[in-house]
Amino acid sequence: MHRLTTLLVLSLATAALIASPSFADDKKKDTPKTGVKKELSDDEKARVLDMLEATTASFEDDGTLEVTYQFEQVTESLANDWAPSFSKSKGRCRFTQGYEGSAEGTSGVLISQRGSWTHEVRWLGQVEMIVELMPMSTCRKQDAVVAVYRDKKGRHIVGSNGGARCVKMKGTKIVGSFPGSELSFRYNTRTRFGLRVKNGVLEAIRSGTVESDTSKKKSFLKKLPAGHVGLIWNTQMNGIISNITIKGTVDPEWVQEQTGKKGRK
Repeated sequence: MHRLTTLLVLSLATAALIASPSFADDKKKDTPKTGVKKELSDDEKARVLDMLEATTASFEDDGTLEVTYQFEQVTESLANDWAPSFSKSKGRCRFTQGYEGSAEGTSGVLISQRGSWTHEVRWLGQVEMIVELMPMSTCRKQDAVVAVYRDKKGRHIVGSNGGARCVKMKGTKIVGSFPGSELSFRYNTRTRFGLRVKNGVLEAIRSGTVESDTSKKKSFLKKLPAGHVGLIWNTQMNGIISNITIKGTVDPEWVQEQTGKKGRK
């Protein structure tokens, strides 16, 4: 009887492990080993720069990569570093056309309704992304215009909603938030907002000011030792993204995964 009970307990434990996938179950390319500190070689840095279609891209002396995207130029190749492609966005993420945005005096990437756009580089837990957006209509308090930090498959998504609050997301919906300020986008007024991930803490940034952070919950980023940055929106407000700046530490394992892949340039 004792032996039968032991076998039953072991069977139940094994079934629970199979039925409850965790972040560690993701493919290795989405879960680099934590604690691995490796500087990129000069050849690897050159490889990264060769891959990117950014307006500017450069490595600083400390190995930090900074990339900028000036979407006001409406240069089609700038979108190559982001996914999904415009052709798969159902018109909810695309370059402005014709006179769109001319009344506001800006051109760029138009976002509307609901969607996501993710940058291809994977960052090793230290990254900042700042977005400049021109609202073409008013927003509601319940809208989501989120600069996100996420794994590739979207199992774990956190971010900064308009720079006002740090949030947790599921798909395009906000399912949790931290104290901060109220979401506010003024019609025809450029707004700079974004996020910073540093030393295990997520910060929501608006106009250069940190409005919210996750410092009181140290485990918030535990399942995101590395991740991609991007945007997720679920809103009635249309907006034009004029530029995005990203600065951070590139994940060396991601760079190694690109070895053998043909560059676009």
